[in-house]
Amino acid sequence: MKFFKENWFKLIKVIFILISICAFYYFFVSFQKDKQDSVLLKNQENCSKMRNNFLKNYIPSSSDDKNNFSITNHFNNKLSRCFVEVQDNSSYYNYSLSIYEPVENKILVKCVITNIDHGGTGTFNCFRTDKLNSSTNDYMPISEDQFRKDEKQYMTN
Repeated sequence: MKFFKENWFKLIKVIFILISICAFYYFFVSFQKDKQDSVLLKNQENCSKMRNNFLKNYIPSSSDDKNNFSITNHFNNKLSRCFVEVQDNSSYYNYSLSIYEPVENKILVKCVITNIDHGGTGTFNCFRTDKLNSSTNDYMPISEDQFRKDEKQYMTN
């Protein structure tokens, strides 16, 4: 008790300093979080714009053909890149799923399902470029499972 009576003013100063440090840290961290969220939103918006520019060259102009396509864009934070996934249902017997890098206008992975029967099954022919940063469009065959792994790598964070 004697300690508190003799040092109460010092204890109040220490408590005030600790509260000030905690408050500063809280506001600093929340500011950084807001800044990160703002950058993420801007990246997603830019990715959406790239997707729209990319689609002008990819999707046929007739409205009937546009209904046969499903397009998704995603900004991948780990890779700091925008990716566009295109599902093409324009053929009755064929279906394709492709992931593009719109800045380089490059197919990264693609799966074409051919000879689809009425039950929805068919033959999978999947391929990808050797590397994301590859300057060539040399494709190598891959399995459907590998395609799904690549799809997950590009289209999720």
